[in-house]
Amino acid sequence: MQRYGVPSYIVSWFANFLTDRTQAVVTHTGSSIKLAITRSIVHGSGIGSISFVAYIDDLRYHSDETRSVKFADDLTLVTHAAAIVSVEAEFASVQSWARDNKLQINLAKTKEIVITRCGRRGFMQPPLIPVVARENLVKLLGVTFNNHLSFVDHVRKLQIVARQRLYLLQLLKRQGLDSTCLDVVFKAIVLSTMLYAMPAFSGYLTESDVDSLQAVINKAFKLGYLYSVPDLRSLISRTDRQLFSKLNTNAQHCLVPLLPPERNLETRSTLRVLFSYF
Repeated sequence: MQRYGVPSYIVSWFANFLTDRTQAVVTHTGSSIKLAITRSIVHGSGIGSISFVAYIDDLRYHSDETRSVKFADDLTLVTHAAAIVSVEAEFASVQSWARDNKLQINLAKTKEIVITRCGRRGFMQPPLIPVVARENLVKLLGVTFNNHLSFVDHVRKLQIVARQRLYLLQLLKRQGLDSTCLDVVFKAIVLSTMLYAMPAFSGYLTESDVDSLQAVINKAFKLGYLYSVPDLRSLISRTDRQLFSKLNTNAQHCLVPLLPPERNLETRSTLRVLFSYF
């Protein structure tokens, strides 16, 4: 924090907040002995996530080709399969940094996915990382995709969740919930789920994918859970515009470094993506 130029009194406040903290287990029979907390962040605190991000900010990689995305305690590495520095070497460096900084990587939750063009001929899979499982389907921050960057599995999961929640709405309607409340509940527990992180994958959806989700919305209207039928394509366009507007008006937005140059040439490179969880 001092390296970032944070005022000394703020640094002192953080230090005071994190110093001499204890934890205990409380049951109906009493409380256990308090034990000192000497590492980790304070879960549930407003400063927990940003503290962790600041803590791992000095994590560096061997190659400029390696990119990383950090979110709370999740770390995602992205690199070319044919990069000068292998992903194995980069991951070994991350493990070494974690040990030096008293962090432990959860290898059970660490996955690798090799993303390549569907139907590409003559492609040889890169060597496996001994301690990391390679998957063809992964879930990153609630969004599921496969090794060909298809989100069809994510759409299927959205359909399953939507059907389950339509049944819940049916029960609420039987209990006498009026149409106004049903409209609010549908938008809160179904439509919001469909639109979650939509700008991240909407460009990969097929017409069939969008139609299948729109069919769920149409069904909800027929069942009386909606006043009107929202057009999913219009909502997708709106979320894209809203995100792009935020990027244009806020140079400090976390996604600005991910914007492509003005002329974005299609890349044919195979990517290796590694998801690590501390």
